[in-house]
Amino acid sequence: MSVKEKSKTSLIGQSAQRLILNALLLAVAYLFLAQFNWQFAGRFSWQAVAPPSQPGPLWLPASLALASLYLWGIRLWPGVWLGAFLFRLMHEQPILEALGVSSGSVLEALLALWLLQRLSKRPNPFATVRSLAGYFCAIGSGALVAATFQVIFNPPAVLDGLALAQRWWEWWLSDLTSLLLAAPVILVWWNEMRLGWVRSRCIEVTLMLLVSLIMILAIFGNWLPNDMTQPLPYLTLVLLGWSAARFRQREVITSAAVIAAIVIGATLSADSQGQGPFSLNPGHALLQLQIYLATLAITSLVMGAIANERREAWKAFQRLNRELEYHIQERTNSLEQSRAGLRENENLLQAIIDAAPFGAHSYERDRNNQLVFIGYNRAADQILGVDHSAYIGKTIEQAFPALANTPIPDIYRRIAANGESYEDEQVSYNEGQIQGAFDIHAFQTGANRMTVFFRDITERKKADEQIRRINDELEQRVNERTVMLEASTRELEAFSYAVSHDLRAPLRALNGFSYILLHDHAAQLPPEARRYLDVIRQNAQYMGQLIDDLLNFVSMGRQPLTIQQVNMTSLANQAVDCFRLEIEGRQIQVQMGALPNCSGDPDLIYQVWFNLISNAVKFTRQRVTARIEIGCIESPGEQTYFVRDNGIGFDMKYVNKLFGVFQRLHRVEDYEGTGVGLAMVQRIIRRHHGRIWAESAPEQGATLFFSLPRTPIKEV
Repeated sequence: MSVKEKSKTSLIGQSAQRLILNALLLAVAYLFLAQFNWQFAGRFSWQAVAPPSQPGPLWLPASLALASLYLWGIRLWPGVWLGAFLFRLMHEQPILEALGVSSGSVLEALLALWLLQRLSKRPNPFATVRSLAGYFCAIGSGALVAATFQVIFNPPAVLDGLALAQRWWEWWLSDLTSLLLAAPVILVWWNEMRLGWVRSRCIEVTLMLLVSLIMILAIFGNWLPNDMTQPLPYLTLVLLGWSAARFRQREVITSAAVIAAIVIGATLSADSQGQGPFSLNPGHALLQLQIYLATLAITSLVMGAIANERREAWKAFQRLNRELEYHIQERTNSLEQSRAGLRENENLLQAIIDAAPFGAHSYERDRNNQLVFIGYNRAADQILGVDHSAYIGKTIEQAFPALANTPIPDIYRRIAANGESYEDEQVSYNEGQIQGAFDIHAFQTGANRMTVFFRDITERKKADEQIRRINDELEQRVNERTVMLEASTRELEAFSYAVSHDLRAPLRALNGFSYILLHDHAAQLPPEARRYLDVIRQNAQYMGQLIDDLLNFVSMGRQPLTIQQVNMTSLANQAVDCFRLEIEGRQIQVQMGALPNCSGDPDLIYQVWFNLISNAVKFTRQRVTARIEIGCIESPGEQTYFVRDNGIGFDMKYVNKLFGVFQRLHRVEDYEGTGVGLAMVQRIIRRHHGRIWAESAPEQGATLFFSLPRTPIKEV
């Protein structure tokens, strides 16, 4: 067995030992109290008014049983049963009768406790009148069980039907009276042992006890004739009212118990005739006494509950009153702080207004909904050139007549009332000394108050008008220059086309006649002449190629764009296929990455891919293994495509010539071409609102980039 299990077993053993010890102590207490109850209230003293076989006026052990189980738990019920059983054996009852009556005592306490836990549902079952009703129901039901068991297991009572009912009734009242008087005293004093009385309260308690003693002795001590004392016992309820009015629930219940003890002692005197009004009729004396005690107990419990509710209500009222006072004080302090802060803010605002470089007018809305001029700052006098002190106390219409027929006064009233704001950049005013245009900003500055700030923008307005006029003139000039430039461009393109077209005929003639001379008259010509003719023919062909490229360049600028979604991968593959024969004859590695689609003219974009791939194939001719990479770089707002090769490259200081017409960075003898291809590429990309650039170094290859916007484009 582990240490934890041993510890748990030890705790269980200690708990069982403690339970057994408590049950034995409860059995001893029950036995002692039952013997006391029998000696002084059941056997000897009651012989004066009733036969000794009848029960006493109350059975105190029933209260001990219920209070013990209520305070220390239901597991102590064996102690109740053992105490009751031993008591019955001590009085020579048969074992079967002792077992039955003892079981009835236990069931009485268990049933009362079970009902009390379900009906009262409060830690203190005597706290309110409502919970008290549950207590009455619980103890009445429990006493019913005990009385029934008493009658069933008492053979002399079974023999006589009339005696059976009388005995059952007396035993039921005996247990019920005990539970009404003694159990509340035990429970209430157990929960609150401390007295806490001041001197004046102790004097009042002493006085109340003396009055109670005198009244009870007068009624039950044969101080008065017996025929006068019969209705007087219930006057003792007045003492309970005094106690409930001046003390707490504990004192009320205790007063009832004290009065009951004195009344029982007086009624059950040692005198064979008894004392008090209840001893006059021995046949009904016990019943009358029990009814009186039950009435006394119920009255004390109800008055105590009412006193407790009143006390709790008074405490709640005091607590709420303190909370209310605290909240009022807190709100008062907060209000004072808010007022102080408001005054400070108003002073600060006024200081800011006075020091502001722009003018300020302050107004207040009066009861007649008139806007009265109440303040201004120094800048207002300087801006308007008037003395505003003469306007104080006047309405806005009186101070500034030019505003009377405008929406401004109504707007200012709404601002003062509702806290709106208003601004206007151009408010014209023309009256007396005040003339010009003003920029105004108005807002609320207090309850029914508002302030308007203004600046004189007359000069700025004039400057704005002049700037607008200049801009209009400049725009007109730009439009005129644009028209002229477009006309010049068209004329230049027409001239270039005409010149190119007119040069074709002489070039064809020059090329044709050179060819005739070389083939038909080669024998008559010396070698040097034939070489000159070859040079002439080659230059004529080269010039023809230049003219064709120039015509393509010019016509490309006049060709309208057909914008649509372009499949860049397909166009790049088509361009590569055009050089498939040349690629197959060389060791060229073409690597193509992902090429997202774009918006543009498919024919022109194809021309871009063709020219760039053509350059890469051409300038890698000297490499044993040529590498060409085609790809795309994603960037915000645009897509950047590139063609990279490991060719001869170029020096970046000549990059400005790369996209010029007829500009070449390499010799014609080394690499064919006219220098128009990249110029055409640049023109196509610009027409698509894109960019083109290059990165290179000699003998390290070159990379040509061009970017196109992601969104669809429109040609300007």
